[in-house]
Amino acid sequence: MERNEFNLRASQIFSACVDTFDEIDPDVVEAEFNGDILKILFPDGVQFILNTQSAAHQIWLAGQSRGWHFDYDPARDGWYCKKSGDELVATLSEMVAQKLGPNYPFTITVAG
Repeated sequence: MERNEFNLRASQIFSACVDTFDEIDPDVVEAEFNGDILKILFPDGVQFILNTQSAAHQIWLAGQSRGWHFDYDPARDGWYCKKSGDELVATLSEMVAQKLGPNYPFTITVAG
């Protein structure tokens, strides 16, 4: 994957995340986006971190004492972790939904 394509595809993911978190009360969950790092902050101090690794053309996710390295798969048009098979948007959506609980249904939608 060329750097420009990586940057475009990664920015689509980050934009979708920022747009989704902007719709939620910041007292429930807040997202801080700076450069290539998105920090998802919960009132109890728990954080999930999403960031790009440009040299590897990957997006990394850390949270719940776990870490994932997602590569773009053009055949499936999505970001997948080779080690676990997890898909980025579904994984992050599920993590946040579990943390927020049943009163705050949560899904990230990527336009595309």
